[in-house]
Amino acid sequence: MMATKKILIAFAVVLLICLSAPGARGGSYAVGGRVYHIGSDGSVSTKSGILVSCYNPDTNELSEAYTDGSGVFNLGSLREGHWTITVNYYENTPGYNDYQATANAGWSARECHTSVVFDGKMWVLGGYDGEGLKKDVWYSTDGVNWTQATANAGWSARATHTSVVFDGKMWVIGGEDKKDVWYSTDGVNWTQATANAGWSTRFYHTSVVFDGKMWVIGGIDEEGDKNDVWYSTDGVNWTQATANAGWSARECHTSVVFDGKMWVLGGYAGYPIYKKDVWYSTDGVNWTQATANAGWSARATHTSVVFDGKMWVIGGQDGSYKNDVWYITMWGTVPLPPLEYDFYLSGSAQFNSFYDLRTSQTYFANDFSLTILGRNNKSFQELGQPLPTVTLQPASWYSVEGGYPQGDHLVFYRLPYGAYTLSVTHPNYASYQASISVDHTTGSKTVTLQPLQYALGRVYSSTDQNPANVDFLPGLIAKLTVLSTGENRLRQVDEDGYFEFDAVPLGEVEISIYGSGYSGHPYRCTMGAEGVTVDTVAAGNTIYACGTVSGEVRDNENKPVPVDGLTITLAGELGSWTYHAYENLGVGSFAFERIPVGSYTLTIADTDYQTHAENLTLGHAGYSAGSAGRVLLQAKQAEPPQGGEGEGVGVGIKGIVLVAAGVGAVVSIVLLALWMKGRKAEEWETAPPSMEPAA
Repeated sequence: MMATKKILIAFAVVLLICLSAPGARGGSYAVGGRVYHIGSDGSVSTKSGILVSCYNPDTNELSEAYTDGSGVFNLGSLREGHWTITVNYYENTPGYNDYQATANAGWSARECHTSVVFDGKMWVLGGYDGEGLKKDVWYSTDGVNWTQATANAGWSARATHTSVVFDGKMWVIGGEDKKDVWYSTDGVNWTQATANAGWSTRFYHTSVVFDGKMWVIGGIDEEGDKNDVWYSTDGVNWTQATANAGWSARECHTSVVFDGKMWVLGGYAGYPIYKKDVWYSTDGVNWTQATANAGWSARATHTSVVFDGKMWVIGGQDGSYKNDVWYITMWGTVPLPPLEYDFYLSGSAQFNSFYDLRTSQTYFANDFSLTILGRNNKSFQELGQPLPTVTLQPASWYSVEGGYPQGDHLVFYRLPYGAYTLSVTHPNYASYQASISVDHTTGSKTVTLQPLQYALGRVYSSTDQNPANVDFLPGLIAKLTVLSTGENRLRQVDEDGYFEFDAVPLGEVEISIYGSGYSGHPYRCTMGAEGVTVDTVAAGNTIYACGTVSGEVRDNENKPVPVDGLTITLAGELGSWTYHAYENLGVGSFAFERIPVGSYTLTIADTDYQTHAENLTLGHAGYSAGSAGRVLLQAKQAEPPQGGEGEGVGVGIKGIVLVAAGVGAVVSIVLLALWMKGRKAEEWETAPPSMEPAA
């Protein structure tokens, strides 16, 4: 038995240690995002080749990723806990800077191969090394040290093909005399997507992934060099973007996506004319020349990738085979201070960061969605009213695009993390102001404005105090008259008995309800800035404005008096009502609801209390009985009994007897006290009490 206990205790200790270990609690959540660049003209583009990292100081875990051609990064699944995300932005400066990483990479000198960045590595696939076509696959994390993944890929040995990373896979596209498309998730196992792509059989072309598509750019087919551009979203179906791009028809060039653009670098412009020009485009149709004279030698059959915030030129030939590696910091790059943000991960998180060229500032930002509703939680489009005015302070950081693109739905785009003051104004509603905090969890907010200068109400079918016997009267006509101008407005009472008037001028107004056999009793009230709510009720065939008479009954000790033991009545010209507790309002509370406006007498009676009678005038805002809604009942005083002279004498004699009895009681108490004192003295003489302090 003792052994079993020891085992259970040991198990509990191990379990406690496991549960208390860092990162042991909670689950794992996906973390990713996008990196943006804001140009000097305010245009927004994505930023590729940016290193993003996430570090957990409690567990020493680190996850890193580079942004792809669409500026997207994926840090994988991270465990719940405290993390710091860092974005390593850089700033472009005029001019080219070219650097050589190595003059002798691990793979054999070759040309017409392809290269991609996948799974945190640069890859080299196939090509021609002077001895024959290759189908080997290599990878590297630094451009210097290379490892062979396989010497025999699934696709046939080839050169002059292209490769991209798309949809979580590496793709091999075409090649000499080929128009097939292959993909792989590990560089070893390959699957054929199609044997017959839409573009003509070609080789020495280039391919990139941009704007959610795979692109095929230029190359050569049976007719000669090409400068057409094609794209596909699945590798099977292809669409021609242009048949004649801005750069000269060419082959054996390279293409990458960098700085939110597609780039074309070098190549042959008709063999053996080597090129060292660089072009870029944002749509595949319109192309701009960045330079006609890059730092590396004019060459073709090389490869290029974007890695570590740089464009790379790898190998190729300029009349002789090359195995040199160059990287280009476009127009030069100057690293900016790392952009960091500390957060607690408790669910999937997306982080969007921005570099604003206009202010040279980097910041994390999120979109903030705002929905604004008016009266009865309806949109302003439904109410037929103009849209509110919305401001957000400080205002220098954000942009609002499209106004209200979805009716009453407003989106603040690219709102930097921080605290803001939100203000909403509308001529017919009370102003709204609130503080909001924007971070990676910020999503949306709904604001319901409180109406100003309105008149609304509801039409009840009966003054019966039992709610179960009361319904609403739809389909009637509500009439409002502005007394200062004589303007009349009509509204139909809706199916739920409601009526409403918008933007009523300040001052005296008159409201009446009529129709379907009912006549209206006009009711006058003052329209203030807060508007008015006037409920109405049918009494016979006439509809009156109505209100509520309420109060709380207490006794002279200020304690609630149960109303179920009282008789509470309300009487006036239009009727009389006795209170019944149909609804539980509290021990001493009562309420007469749906009572037509007018003069009444409220009576509260009980056998133990003096009767309370109160005259009152009831308006649409209601009436609180007593003082500030409290009615204090006074207890009834006891009356002396009635009798003759004999009875009076009897009472006198009783009084004397009572007095005598009282005197006798006092004397007895005094004698008892003296006797006790004597007894105590006798005890002291025999054994006097000790005056020493207790031990």
